[in-house]
Amino acid sequence: MPDEWMPGLVGVMGSTKHVRQLHGLETLDEIEWAHIQRVLSHEYVKGNKTLAAAVLGVDRRTLYRKVERFEALEATGWPFNTISDE
Repeated sequence: MPDEWMPGLVGVMGSTKHVRQLHGLETLDEIEWAHIQRVLSHEYVKGNKTLAAAVLGVDRRTLYRKVERFEALEATGWPFNTISDE
């Protein structure tokens, strides 16, 4: 996220990463992963990825790829190690 998107905050606070962490701001990836996890853990879905994909309105293969990607990112310490200071 470019610093000019948060005028005043970034100059005073130091960096986009710092501002995001301080104010609890999330990236779209973080929001998407949280929603996927929420749907998968719902009592109606019960972890069924085919059903979750239908609820989310995506192809089952798309959901599998997203889950695989986000789980791989989490294994590296994401989201905090991928926040850019651009």
